[in-house]
Order: sequence, then structure tokens, then C-alpha cells
Amino acid sequence: MTDDRPTPTPPPRDGFSDPTLRTLREHSGTTEMDAPEPVIAGQTDIGLQRERNQDQYLVTELDRTLRIVGSSFEVPDGSSVVSRERNYLLAVADGIGSHSRSELASAVAIDALAYHALSILPWLPNNTRPSQEVLESFSQGLRDAVVDAQNHLRKVAARKGLGESVGTTLTVAYVVWPALYMVHVGDSRGYLMRGDTLQRLTRDHTMAEALKERGFPDTHPRFGHILTNAIGGGDADVSVDLTAAELEPGDILMMCSDGLSGQVSEEVIAAKLAELRQGRAPQELCQELIQLANDAGGDDNCTVVIGRF
Repeated sequence: MTDDRPTPTPPPRDGFSDPTLRTLREHSGTTEMDAPEPVIAGQTDIGLQRERNQDQYLVTELDRTLRIVGSSFEVPDGSSVVSRERNYLLAVADGIGSHSRSELASAVAIDALAYHALSILPWLPNNTRPSQEVLESFSQGLRDAVVDAQNHLRKVAARKGLGESVGTTLTVAYVVWPALYMVHVGDSRGYLMRGDTLQRLTRDHTMAEALKERGFPDTHPRFGHILTNAIGGGDADVSVDLTAAELEPGDILMMCSDGLSGQVSEEVIAAKLAELRQGRAPQELCQELIQLANDAGGDDNCTVVIGRF
């Protein structure tokens, strides 16, 4: 007798029988994103009055990669499977004090923060709504990262005999599209521009700001340079501000040291950032904002990080 039954289709060698499923082979080398891919740039400058640049900045992209060592899949050994999700970590730090090694303080703080973000913080996928418990854990993890930076700096300062006065500001943005988390210590700043509106996301931890909050708006300019909170700086404890916001396509994120915010008005900064929508590159605007600060006297080191989402 002739067997008229249809010949069964053998399963694919990669083990997936559903043709709609994406296989390891298809994922291999994937770099596509569901979220808009930002363009981010940063620059730092010594200014015109200082002998050393005590500012530091960091722009990083975090992803998850699976490297295949060996398998029965039709994928060459050594191939990488790259997650479509990207997280971004941006940081600005401004070394404080008259100590000649204050630039080391800002570098140590950012280094400790980056290590914490890579090794300890939980991964949050893009375009999801994590549970409140997960968000609270993640937020606390960001605060813990700053505390770790504080502890690490104090240990390094003691080991190198730098004294307790060495310290730094630290402003950090962690982007998990569309969520933005910003942790902040000191008087470096973080801004969000949406449309034509520039909003400051941080508050200055200075004597001037503290007096304003207590109803004394007219203070001596020198109070604007006296920090009430910093990484290191002789204090064993640090108070960490955390701000959360939801980004939208077209948003612009800017972070800077007080070398910019102390020399260039927010109105001028907003006008410059608006040029991103005219095709200007973030790197060009970083350079031009720093030049504006130098044209205004260049009294301090100046650092700018700009991201267009």
C-alpha cells in the first residue's frame, strides 16, 4: 500500500519549531532598538583662570551581551547575541577645595560609580513598567552607588595622604528608556529641555540655596560657592538627591559643572540647546557653550554633557 500521509517537516536544527520565534542565529549581532537611539557628547575645559582641570565627565552605554562559546545551534562559536535594550549612564564631577589633587577626587568618584553601575545595579529593560518594589530597589541602588563613591574616595584620600578636605560634586543621569533617574550631590547641575522649556532637575547644595529656602533670597555671591554637601570634603556622611522623570522623543538632557552655570545664563543655554533641532551636533554645542563660559571670564573649569533623545 502507498502511504499518502504527508511527510512531517523536521524541526529546525536550532530547536525552534515556531517560525515566528526569533532564533539565536537571527539575534546574533543584533543592535536594533525599540527606543530612540540618543546622540550624546561631552567636553571639559580648564578655563582661563585655573592651573588644573578638576572636572571629570563620563558617558557610557550599557548593554547585555551573550557570547556563544559552543552550541548545537547554527551559530558560529564566538558569535555574540546582543540585547536590543540599552541603558545609559552619564556623570559630571567637579573636584573641590584648594588641594592640588582635587582632580583625583572627581576621577575616583566617577570610577567608583561606574563600577557600581556595571557590577551591582539591577538591569532594567527598556519600555517596561517595573513593579514598585523593583523601582524602589533600583533607586536605592543608585543612592548606594553614591555612598560607595563617598566611602571609596575617603579610603583613597587616606591611603595617599591627601587629607580630609579633598572632595567633589557628583551629578549622575541613568537612562532606561523612557525613564530618567538622576542622583546628585553638590552644585553641578542637570537640566531637561522639552520643547522650548528648560527645566533644572537638580538643586544646588550651597549656602546660598539653603538661605533662599529659608526665605533669604538676597545673599552675598560668595555663599554660592560654599557647598553644604559633597562627596568627601571632610564629612563622613553624604546626602543624595534623587529625581525621576519620564523622557519623550526629542527631549534634550544637559549636565554641567558650575563653570558653565556660573558664567552663562539659563536663557542663553536654552537658546543654544534649541539649535539641536536645527541639525546641530551635541559635540558642537558642548564646545560653543564652553566658549561662552570662557568669553564671560572663564573663572572656573567647565564641563558640559549633552544628550538628544
